[in-house]
Amino acid sequence: MIKRNVSRFVGMLTIAIAIQPAMAQTDLSKFPLTRAIPADVFIAVAARGNAERDFLDAHWHRVFKAFHESGVVGDVWEMISDAMDDEQVEKVDEIREKFSGLCKDVNWGELFAKESVHAGRYVLPAAGSPYEGILLGRLDKEKSVKAYGAVKAIMEELVRLIEANGGQGMAVTEIHKDDFTMAVFGPSALPSLGVAVGYWKDVIIFGFGGLGMMEDSVKLLKGSKDVKALVDSERFKGAFAKLPPAEDELVFWDMSNMFGQVKTMVGGIGNHGGPSKKAAANAKPAKAKAKAADDDADDEDAKPSKAKSKKPANDEADDEEADDDEEDEGPDGGAIIAKALDEVSFIDFMASVRWTDGHSVHSESYTTLLPGAKDNALCKVFTGQEPVKNYERFIPKEAKNFSVGNGCNWTQLYHAIRDFVSENIPDGPNHIAHLDSMQADQWNLNIEKDILSLFAGGYVSVETGNDMVFMLKVTDVKRMGAQLDRLFAFVTEKAGKEGGLVISEVEIAGNAGFRQFSHPMLMMMGGGVTPVIGCAEGYLCIGTSTKGLKMVLETAAGKHANITKSEQFMNESVRPKSGALESISFEDETGKAEQIQSAIGAISMALGMAGMFGQDMPPEIRGFLTKVPPLLAKLGPVAGKLDFFQSTSSYTTFENGAWRERSVQNYKGPRPPDAEEDEAKTTDDAKPAHKKAAAPKKKPKPAADEDEDE
Repeated sequence: MIKRNVSRFVGMLTIAIAIQPAMAQTDLSKFPLTRAIPADVFIAVAARGNAERDFLDAHWHRVFKAFHESGVVGDVWEMISDAMDDEQVEKVDEIREKFSGLCKDVNWGELFAKESVHAGRYVLPAAGSPYEGILLGRLDKEKSVKAYGAVKAIMEELVRLIEANGGQGMAVTEIHKDDFTMAVFGPSALPSLGVAVGYWKDVIIFGFGGLGMMEDSVKLLKGSKDVKALVDSERFKGAFAKLPPAEDELVFWDMSNMFGQVKTMVGGIGNHGGPSKKAAANAKPAKAKAKAADDDADDEDAKPSKAKSKKPANDEADDEEADDDEEDEGPDGGAIIAKALDEVSFIDFMASVRWTDGHSVHSESYTTLLPGAKDNALCKVFTGQEPVKNYERFIPKEAKNFSVGNGCNWTQLYHAIRDFVSENIPDGPNHIAHLDSMQADQWNLNIEKDILSLFAGGYVSVETGNDMVFMLKVTDVKRMGAQLDRLFAFVTEKAGKEGGLVISEVEIAGNAGFRQFSHPMLMMMGGGVTPVIGCAEGYLCIGTSTKGLKMVLETAAGKHANITKSEQFMNESVRPKSGALESISFEDETGKAEQIQSAIGAISMALGMAGMFGQDMPPEIRGFLTKVPPLLAKLGPVAGKLDFFQSTSSYTTFENGAWRERSVQNYKGPRPPDAEEDEAKTTDDAKPAHKKAAAPKKKPKPAADEDEDE
């Protein structure tokens, strides 16, 4: 702990001296390519190599090696070639061999292993693609030049292939700008549009869409003041100041910027080619990046125009669009989409960080609402729920997988959809009236009263071995019981004993009124599954068996130990110390490889039976179904290499208008030095060869301790 605090202090001090005192906790000197991200992007992802993750790279290397040695790729190619004539096979094989050789000239794994950055933005108006994206990797000067040449050779071969098959109009255009060189694969008539690769010193750069972002990134790498950098904006720095230091990866997703720009685009579809007034007000055009960055620097609390203009549908917003409604006969498609985007745009931004500690990969994210979003109808759906209390109440000690959350307000969502349709869709009020009429006259059902209003939003999901239980919190147990009786009567009438379905009443953990379903098909295909459903403890409970549900209800009654008595959960999970808990989950993944192998086996058997008994199928389909099972069987040993997962857990809290999510992925430690030799001697590759090395050498600490340290 002392070591971590010292490291954090040194990192913050270094940044404070080198950059600005207000810089976030994350030491951006560890992510130097972030300097190449323009300020007007809506998505930015930066990652770097970390020696602490070498053990994980070794695990995945075993998986990829096993896949390569399985011969699956060759079998798939053989299946494809069987459907072609000899001339086609020869031609495709020649192309495959050519591109295979060219691709081998590029060390793809090395391109982004040391450091990488991805960023994207919308540019309006756009001559071609409105989206511009970049992907940067750091090598050294010699390797970046070599990689550039190898990728360019692939592009040139693609042009030759297109021309050989009668295509025209595609070219590879090489552009030199001072010490920056790039090659663009795209339409020859639009050399500034397409997929591009370039290099600047030791940086390899890939571009998608337009080339403006590549050029802006290089200017930033050169230290130019003509383009504003994202990392210099108060918005970016303020976001990461609320998070722990990033060591492996950081992500910044400016959702208000993204939705604002999208609304400008779709707004232009209608309104006779011009964006709606609201869309124009909400958007921050990409070319306004310099002004937006300067505004951020002047006032840390100031929001871009897109943020300030985001308001829920109200009288003022309706007045803004009244003129458009008077000029047009009704809303067009672009205007409707723009209004829909306006309603879903209640999130400001999301920032996240990732770091490795021992054999665990941790992450934390911070997602905040726009000012005034609390009045947004859709925002109320996800933020108006009561927080989760005593999450462990229904979770038995034996649970291998569980999730508890407060869900959403289904009634509020229903009303939000109805209001939007009524106010924005042509003839909307009549559509709503027709729906209400059908409920009353044909269905004998009121969706809101009879279904949605019965659910309070909260849920519990538990898996103990082969038993699964799913619970939904209800607002009125008696009314829910009446609706279940109605449902059981309907099912019995439509698929009663004549169809083999048997519904019987059972009592579980002292709770009467449960029904258990039994059907020959369930017994045969479901491995003896006899589902049970009923109400208890204020929840609608659905279980795959009475055994699993009984354990859950006895845990709730205090008659069975809950998950806090599980040593694995307490040692390997993250848990909140403060804040209104929205959700929490945990999964024991020690049997992940075996589960995947079992799933592959079940699919293989099902396909094999279908091919065997599908006498009426076309010969081609039957042939395909008989070839797939042997291919899937080869994936079994590959899945067996996925035996390095230990567990995963996460929780989400909501406080002061923002969500904070914390998660950890635990892995098993490195294999013993002689494990590979032992594995080579065994013929049973499907079984993990290092069961004794299951526990991580360094177990993650409970989140409560980490929160204290933060």
